[in-house]
Amino acid sequence: PSGFDPNWTAEQTAFAQSLVDRTTAAMPQFANPAILPLMGYAYIFDGQQPGTYQHWIHLSRISDSHTLDPQFPESLVFRNTGDGSVLEAAMYMLGLGADLNHLPADSAFLPGWHIHTNLCFDNSFRLVGVTVNGACERGHILPTPPMLHVWAVDTVCGRFAGVDENGLQC
Repeated sequence: PSGFDPNWTAEQTAFAQSLVDRTTAAMPQFANPAILPLMGYAYIFDGQQPGTYQHWIHLSRISDSHTLDPQFPESLVFRNTGDGSVLEAAMYMLGLGADLNHLPADSAFLPGWHIHTNLCFDNSFRLVGVTVNGACERGHILPTPPMLHVWAVDTVCGRFAGVDENGLQC
């Protein structure tokens, strides 16, 4: 359930466990979606059905000096329970212009680093759809910088699973 590879070195395992522990400890301050706009986060209007996931993005944090810092997560991921939203993960993003071939050396080994090249956003960075045959019906394609989800809860895909419009990505 952890997503930890038994072939990782002791240092890699310690790094991964520390990131999960520090992320989990920091998450209560972000658990109330009603205050997130006051903290600079914007909901991207995904995950509107029960069982799906909602992302809140803090745009200025994508270009700040913090990397994998639980006190400054670039995005927060809530599960829509039908009875309310429950914070389950932080999503860390590298800066604009970063790519999967140049991940931070200390965390490049973590599973789950990914980008999205099929998301359509309006000019306010609101998700307005996914591409159909490679094109947006509304908005424009905006490839994302590399990102990594760190889950505070066990998932069937581990603590570093990605998530998209189809759910968890194992």
